[in-house]
Amino acid sequence: KILKVYKQDQWDTLYFWRLCRLAYCQRTTAEPSDYLKTLVSCFTPRLTMSAPLKPLNALQDDLEAVLAHPTIAQARYGKLAFLETTMTIPKASMDVATIGEGVDEKQVIKKFCAVGETIDLKITVTSHLPRTVKINSVKLFILSFEEFASILERGDAIEEEDAVKVMTLEQPVQIEPGENLYRFEWTPST
Repeated sequence: KILKVYKQDQWDTLYFWRLCRLAYCQRTTAEPSDYLKTLVSCFTPRLTMSAPLKPLNALQDDLEAVLAHPTIAQARYGKLAFLETTMTIPKASMDVATIGEGVDEKQVIKKFCAVGETIDLKITVTSHLPRTVKINSVKLFILSFEEFASILERGDAIEEEDAVKVMTLEQPVQIEPGENLYRFEWTPST
């Protein structure tokens, strides 16, 4: 029987229940930032596929409460494990060059476009949460290649001040479970 369970989900269900137990212990004893790390770990793609819906909903309730906590609420999050993002640029007029691996071990691609050319940017946000969430805003920072390479080289986080242009989705944004597609249009002027 144990081998059958392992063959189905490679211990993901057991790991999920251990995380639930840790979350239960941290709920009243841990700092909100520590509890947030545990809660985020509960919503990885592999775990949400094998976890039962009722505990996932309870953990999402706690996640939303922790994110609203005064010590956490004012922070800006660039990456959360339960929200995966990918960006595609369907066409640009010039060459494409690969510049290496990015922070999330995804390939970074450099595309060139002409000044005045309209670029269609498609952002796919995949939510591994069991229910819809509302977020205040989604911002896309457009950086010069030199600035981006410099920040990546230093290992720093990209800040709004680094951006040449900041593109924002209308507020509030609802993110449904599964894939959500958002589009930005941009016409570079310099």
